[in-house]
Amino acid sequence: MVRPPLSLTMKGRKKWRNCLVGSFIERKPLFHSVQSMTLKLWQKYGIKDIMMNEEGFFFFKYEEEAMMFQCLEDGPWLFQNKPIMLQKLQPKMEINKEAPQFIPLWAKLFDVPLELWNAERLSYIASGVGKPLGVDKITEDTCRFGVGQIGFARVLVEVDARCPLPTVTKIQMPNERNLAPKVMDVNVEYQWRLS
Repeated sequence: MVRPPLSLTMKGRKKWRNCLVGSFIERKPLFHSVQSMTLKLWQKYGIKDIMMNEEGFFFFKYEEEAMMFQCLEDGPWLFQNKPIMLQKLQPKMEINKEAPQFIPLWAKLFDVPLELWNAERLSYIASGVGKPLGVDKITEDTCRFGVGQIGFARVLVEVDARCPLPTVTKIQMPNERNLAPKVMDVNVEYQWRLS
């Protein structure tokens, strides 16, 4: 048994301090694809190095800790329409590929009634799919300024990976008069599905 001195261990920890570790739930894209996409997408976050081990884990090193956390916060990220699960690399961290119970997915909501086109109301609709996390920039601008495309709303939802994904969510529209409420269908498509 070897016992490296604490000073050596601390130097190693410092070297890996600003690092995220990521893995794909299913088949991963090729290293060079991830590398070129990451360098392009994450350049503004100060990414400086990308590595991969034999188990298919990717290691993303950053110049500054604050920018690393900003990149993590701005996710979730998709590579070739496949989500990558990211977390900060911690000392003595065991890296394994347990399937996550909850995963973030981008969903497109079609046939949304016009009176429900705002972030709060879209959140109600998205809750029929999973836990709403936010909307994309185009949808946000459409909600905020009333200009843009209204063919579909793109929302980020956290879904239970063990449950089937709905392709339709129903909305019971309130009625001012004492008439029966109208039920409408909102069709849902996903950028990526767990197979």
